[in-house]
Amino acid sequence: MIVNVPMSNMVICENAFGNLYLSKIKSNVEVTAKHCQVNIENIKGSISAINTTGETVIHNSTGKISVTNSHGPIKVSDCSGKFEIQNSFANIDLSNSKGAVKINSQSEIEINNHIGDFNINNEHGYVNVYLLDGDINVSNRYEPLYLSKISGNVTAYNEHSIIEVENISGSFEASNKYGAIIGKGIFGPINVKNNGGEVTFELVDYNFGPSTIISEFGVINLEIDENSDFVLTANTEGGAIVSSFNQKIVKTAEGFSTKFLLGKGSNSFKITSTNTLINLDEIK
Repeated sequence: MIVNVPMSNMVICENAFGNLYLSKIKSNVEVTAKHCQVNIENIKGSISAINTTGETVIHNSTGKISVTNSHGPIKVSDCSGKFEIQNSFANIDLSNSKGAVKINSQSEIEINNHIGDFNINNEHGYVNVYLLDGDINVSNRYEPLYLSKISGNVTAYNEHSIIEVENISGSFEASNKYGAIIGKGIFGPINVKNNGGEVTFELVDYNFGPSTIISEFGVINLEIDENSDFVLTANTEGGAIVSSFNQKIVKTAEGFSTKFLLGKGSNSFKITSTNTLINLDEIK
């Protein structure tokens, strides 16, 4: 069935067990669907779409976009506005869009080439964010979290899986339990906390502002450019420090400590750990 309406009319649509296609509407759109594929494109107005057990696709639209789905994927591309997305047990794919985004889900999430700030709360699915111009606050559990080419500040949390970041122009704050934190190409301050996992950073052309690593029952690996410019202080209780730098490592009553200067010492990097091995390697 094909229905033509004036472009400026608001459209409210309910559908089940059949495909739904909406296009070229210059007003608000409300969709409630079950067991069907929903395709929405070329909308100039707000979009509210609720679907169950079917794919929801939104393309080339402008305005506030609110999408809720369950057991069906969500794909949004080439859109601008404010985004609110919820999904369970199916993937979310957002690409080539612009605007602030809030995601609550239990799904796999793919973000590619976006302008705007992100707030993501997810579990039971990996999160992959590539090429973002904006700040991001992301929480995940039980699956990997990958962030790369972020022009903004990053705040990340995970449990029982990895946090891996690369090419971050702003600050990086992260907390993890029983999973690794791995990063390189970070140009702002680094402040991370990990319990029961590895912390590994490659520090080249680093950094602006004081940084800290706090670790319990893990391993810390720092690969440090010889042209770095900060004062590094490392302390461990019940652990050890191994270094390729020519600096003194002091045995204390609780464990080991060291402190040394790189460059002019314009910034600071402090490591505090318990039952953790600290490896410091020089990149020449």
